[in-house]
Amino acid sequence: MRTVPVPAPVALPDAPSLERSLRPLQRYRPPVRAVRRELDEIATADRAADTGIVVPVLTAVRRREARIALVMDRSSSNAIWSGALEELRRICERAGAFREVTVHRIAEDAPLPAHLGDPTGQRITVVLSDCAGPLWRSGRMQRLLHGWAATAPVCVVQPLPQRMWGRTHLPARPGLLRRREGPAGRLEFVPRGAAEAAAGIPVPVLAPRRSSFDAWTRLIAGATGQSLNAAAATVSAHHRPTRARPRADRRIDPAERVRAFRRTASPAAARLAVYLSAVPLVLPVMQLVQRAMLHRSGPDVLAEVLLSGLLRRDDRAADAEATRDATQDGMYDGMHDAPAYAFLDGVRDELLGQLGAGSASLVLKHCSEYVESRYGRTVRNFPAMAAAFLSGAVDPRDEEAAAAPGPAEAENRKLWAFAQVSTQVLRRLGGPSPTATPLGGTEAAAEGSGGLAARARACLDHFGEHGTVPDLDTGIRLLGSATRAERHPARRAALYGELAEALLRRWYLRPVPEDLPEALDAAQNAVTGPPAAQLTLAGVLEIAAGEVSEGRLSAKLLPEWVAVRSAAAAGLHAIDDMDDPGLTATVLLSAADNSLAELTEGPQRWDTALRTAATPVRVRVLRRLAVTGAPYGPGTPADWFTATLGTAVAVVDAYVDETRAGLGAYPDPGPEADADSDSDNRLLTGRERDPARDEALLLRGSLLLELARHHRGEGPVPADTPDRAESRACAERAEGDLLAGIDATDATAATTGAGARETVRVWLEYADAIAYSSEHPDDDARLRILQALDQARRTVDRDEAVEADILLRMGRLLEQRYAAGGSWSHRDSVIAAWTEALPLLPWHDPGRAGLLTSLGRRLVERGIDKDAPGDIRTAVRHLRGAVDQTAVGDPALPERRALLGQAYLERFRAEGTVADLHEADWALGEAARTTADPALAATAWWRRAVAVALLARRTALAS
Repeated sequence: MRTVPVPAPVALPDAPSLERSLRPLQRYRPPVRAVRRELDEIATADRAADTGIVVPVLTAVRRREARIALVMDRSSSNAIWSGALEELRRICERAGAFREVTVHRIAEDAPLPAHLGDPTGQRITVVLSDCAGPLWRSGRMQRLLHGWAATAPVCVVQPLPQRMWGRTHLPARPGLLRRREGPAGRLEFVPRGAAEAAAGIPVPVLAPRRSSFDAWTRLIAGATGQSLNAAAATVSAHHRPTRARPRADRRIDPAERVRAFRRTASPAAARLAVYLSAVPLVLPVMQLVQRAMLHRSGPDVLAEVLLSGLLRRDDRAADAEATRDATQDGMYDGMHDAPAYAFLDGVRDELLGQLGAGSASLVLKHCSEYVESRYGRTVRNFPAMAAAFLSGAVDPRDEEAAAAPGPAEAENRKLWAFAQVSTQVLRRLGGPSPTATPLGGTEAAAEGSGGLAARARACLDHFGEHGTVPDLDTGIRLLGSATRAERHPARRAALYGELAEALLRRWYLRPVPEDLPEALDAAQNAVTGPPAAQLTLAGVLEIAAGEVSEGRLSAKLLPEWVAVRSAAAAGLHAIDDMDDPGLTATVLLSAADNSLAELTEGPQRWDTALRTAATPVRVRVLRRLAVTGAPYGPGTPADWFTATLGTAVAVVDAYVDETRAGLGAYPDPGPEADADSDSDNRLLTGRERDPARDEALLLRGSLLLELARHHRGEGPVPADTPDRAESRACAERAEGDLLAGIDATDATAATTGAGARETVRVWLEYADAIAYSSEHPDDDARLRILQALDQARRTVDRDEAVEADILLRMGRLLEQRYAAGGSWSHRDSVIAAWTEALPLLPWHDPGRAGLLTSLGRRLVERGIDKDAPGDIRTAVRHLRGAVDQTAVGDPALPERRALLGQAYLERFRAEGTVADLHEADWALGEAARTTADPALAATAWWRRAVAVALLARRTALAS
């Protein structure tokens, strides 16, 4: 059995240029060094011959004095840069500029390697890292950089793309880097747009290319006083750990996690993540897939995926690693010594949904070749195990069976992982069915419709139990044959209904546009059978409407009646001229509503469970139809919107009235009933709670709230004339329904997943209903809204954006209560809510600067009232962040500068630091000169005068 080395992509492609860029360091002289002199024998002899006196002649020794230490921190994402570290070591050795080249790897909670840091300044330290590992998160690496940079040159080589630097734990900013005058030659850094140098010691951050290295080497090897434009980050001796949780640890829905990654990822990284969903995440295999599918991409693309928040380190593989990062040629011998990763829960399924069958086939081909080369063509190799999983002969979850005792246990587990992942891919994308054989026409005729239907149901049951997509495909094919073979109309209609449901199941799993027209045809043929077919037909029509409106389904694939109705609605005579996806979607939604009306408004003979299931579906269809059909309906769009939502309210009203009539007092349970039985308890209450009715109340409350928003002019379809009175009336009804529904369902509300999100939505809608039901909410209404928001916040699960929005709303309401009453406790509550919301907001959020401003203002007030220097210091930090995040032309910038100047003044009064007076002088002066508000200008000038007077007094005392 042989291993297959997997070559890593070249991380430093232009090595000769990097060598040339390092050669100026031959001229580097440490700031503190002993004068080295040697006896010049020839000069000593000449002088002795001339003067007759033997006096030793010493000459200065010119030799390379610089040493260089290459440092890398160990982390799950840094492993891919081990080859780059080795390449950089060879480049430094070939450059001829250093007396000594050493390589060090630093691990978390491990002692620091000896000889790192040099008080004489002879050792240059170059850190190669993506600055995303635990050492950076804890702040230890930044503190080490501060100690090293205090006495010798230090730089960080950042291999990630520059657009990602700001998201690391060492966020570099562009600016002016200058080497100070004097023997020490320390650096100072002025960020772009700032007036003064940044606090702390600057550390240059270099891209792995010649231009970055050229500028840095000229700066530290040349004369002092030089400056250049560069990127740098500042570090301090007491660098704090990062407070934000890693993206992989945050509770986020898998679909939202993938969407967030795709919003910021490069196209190559987005494609690579999809390809990697088809293989086990072992580093050499990931590199093999990258080289096979994206052969022009470099390791920075794979690094994007590793830092995407979609993966975590596989602990089961990590404890088996000795972890050797790489061999000297940048290759891994096999999987047993390579880092392994795992997708977070649900992420692999989301990515597999974006993987085409052709790409999956190619990825699996390379994967199979690797497995066969690594493990040989044994009985339990990848193809055999995948087939066993698909047939159900082996339980894919039984990983313990793979870990047979012996030296090959780790490799067996890796091989099992190959088969598991490949099975998952085949399930999603289909393939030969292990449970059904091809059906010929003669066999079908002999078996009959009953036998075909039985076989189809067996395949569908197996799919439901094991998730094997080939069984689903075979079941659909068998049902199609059964419908053609069946001659009895009622039984044929029932089979068509099963076929439509099976096609819908396949579409949800694998959204192929061609399945929807086929499902629609089957559902239409099924409506002559059981009433449930109407619900299936409505579901197909609703899905088709969404696909048409999003442009994913061509209207030409739909039945002709859709084009005829669309053309008639548009006033066209030829259906070929019909090309309006919005109108086509409206026609489909109207047809879905008509089907559902058969169940919600039809005769009472329909099953109650069926009416219960149809009511929320029809309401959902009507809500979509109210918005989609607004441009096409009779009258104005606002009339169409209110009429359609009114129909939805009437549907729920009828259902609520029907359930209320059916929930009277229970009959006498008889003398045998126990006095403590549930029946007696129900008799005492007079009626039993119906969960479906409670859900209907919540549904009606949501509809009424949507009407209230519309009448306020805030709905998706603008009102012709806002009507606040009608809005309040709708909101009052919504408040009552939502409260009744919440009271009934709150005790059993889910705390995680979809149930938690639904509970949060209901509480937020209830809060909105209270706010809309009063033109000017009083303190009692605000308190009730706060209680509703607090309940919503308690139920939030895996959605930091929603939690931040709730906290911001709570802060605004508490701010209103503080403004109305002036209670310090209300102000404390405002500060607490905004402080909790701040870390939940992303750095690029447009409302972050406003939140920092409001929070800083209240902290300054509290710091003055309570004589709290800590509040003043925090206010300065927040207001400085608000000013930094505000564009120069923003009208809010003068006010924020004025608040910052006031905070500096108060911090001077608390701590007596003269630098705060200079900062206040500048901030208040800029605010006064740039504002268009006379009152703000007057206040800023006055406070600036105070700052100048204090500064003059302090200067006079010092002199």
